[in-house]
Amino acid sequence: MKRIFLASLAFISLTVANAQQMETHGGEPAGGKPANRQLTQVTPEMRAERSSQRLKAELKLTDEQTTKIKALKTETYTTAKTVAEKNPGDAGRNARVEGLKPVVVSYKEKMKSILTAEQYSTWEAQINTRYETWKTHATAQQNAKPDLEEQRIRMDLE
Repeated sequence: MKRIFLASLAFISLTVANAQQMETHGGEPAGGKPANRQLTQVTPEMRAERSSQRLKAELKLTDEQTTKIKALKTETYTTAKTVAEKNPGDAGRNARVEGLKPVVVSYKEKMKSILTAEQYSTWEAQINTRYETWKTHATAQQNAKPDLEEQRIRMDLE
């Protein structure tokens, strides 16, 4: 009986100590990650910001190019999100792919006008490398049925 009481007391003590720690860190544990681990919805603007900053570093973009690319990516991601919402799930896959093809063509044309020839060829090579890596990995998995055309469109929009 004494052991059960001591085990219960230890458990309660640890629970109280953990609750106090959560309060002192503003609801977050000492590691800095949210306790409830709810994911935030990534908006087209957030995605465009992250992507344009990545391109700025990789392609050595000027501030003017970065601003233009961020605006283009925001517009493109918003359009892509709209197309995806209109054609959800596996049933809408073909409609989604067909709806995104003109978006990709327009996006690439605009990127070509913003980037220098060298930057554009580097950017295209990066997309092709990422796609080939993905394709190799996806087809190597057992029971994988990758939609290569849809994934290629997604890679082109990055």
